[in-house]
Amino acid sequence: MLNEIKQFVLSKTAENDKKIGDLFPHATENGIYDRIENCGWTGGFYTGLNYLCYEMSQDDFYLKAAQAPLPRLKKALDERGTALGHDIGMLFSPSFYADYKLTGSEESKKVTLEAGETLLKRFKPNGEYIQAWDQWGDSEFGVENLTRMIIDCMYNLPLLFRCYEISGDKKFYDAAYKHAKTAQKYLVRDDFTTPHTFVFNEDGTPRYERTHQGAADDSCWARGQGWAITGFAMAYRFTKDESFLETSKGCVKTFLKMTEKDLIPKWDMIYQGNDSEPRDTSAAGIIANGLMELYDSTGEETYKDTAYKMLVTLYTDYSSKDDPGYEGLVKEATGHKPAGKNINVSLIYGDYYFVELLSRFMGTSKGYW
Repeated sequence: MLNEIKQFVLSKTAENDKKIGDLFPHATENGIYDRIENCGWTGGFYTGLNYLCYEMSQDDFYLKAAQAPLPRLKKALDERGTALGHDIGMLFSPSFYADYKLTGSEESKKVTLEAGETLLKRFKPNGEYIQAWDQWGDSEFGVENLTRMIIDCMYNLPLLFRCYEISGDKKFYDAAYKHAKTAQKYLVRDDFTTPHTFVFNEDGTPRYERTHQGAADDSCWARGQGWAITGFAMAYRFTKDESFLETSKGCVKTFLKMTEKDLIPKWDMIYQGNDSEPRDTSAAGIIANGLMELYDSTGEETYKDTAYKMLVTLYTDYSSKDDPGYEGLVKEATGHKPAGKNINVSLIYGDYYFVELLSRFMGTSKGYW
């Protein structure tokens, strides 16, 4: 089965590379990926997917495809800086850090550190968290952005930890660790469900939970649960803080209670069993990689077994293996249901996490986080 999935991934990715070039795919429409010049927050995932394919195949074709968008990413960092938001980690870990890791490029190492320095500027000492977004207009929600952290940011922390490893400068480690502790306190509930965002006062005192992409402020957005499961598992890998490991494990138990029978969750898990609500395969991919992180840290086979079931299900029941004209790898991802955006499509990060999951089972890579 693994070799069959590998051939599917390598073949479809090679076809896409020839059409997409140095642009950034984000979501499919009628099975065809958009081609965007602006990296947005997802611009690192397609280059990362190609690095994974390179490691899997040792074919320089994929290495060149991975490197093609790098100048656009560097330009975005130079021109926009902190305005790229907290997702600087998701942009530059699977791109420039991956390139440095695989090729030893001094230029990619330099850009990785520049990205880390830029992300550090978003760290707020009052409250000890990384500010997610900048102000969006004058609405209450838009102004709240000035003091908001979100669960997604757990996936941006590895860039800071890697910058610490590269440079030896503990400021990177300290900011990442403090943010993770704050997220643990305010973005993980007692029942190990997760709100999407949390808002503070300017002095760092807590205010309240607020959703953006979930169904309600007190619901459990599936992708957010994935960011938590894998994010805290990775935070444990870097810090060996046992509390992060326990938080990840707790979030897994809650996921298993709230997901669907085939382990592919509804976009918000309060809709468990509701056939009128779409699933989110991208959340499943993130979570399955988190299970593999937990397996690596604990040796508990149940995590690996569950992750393998999810890989097989994503390929067998949700992939485009029988749809040669469809550019995405995995169907039925949900981007932003409350806004009516990108529902039942392929999303580039969903495809990336599917390939990372495959790579973990192939033994060729564990990603670039």
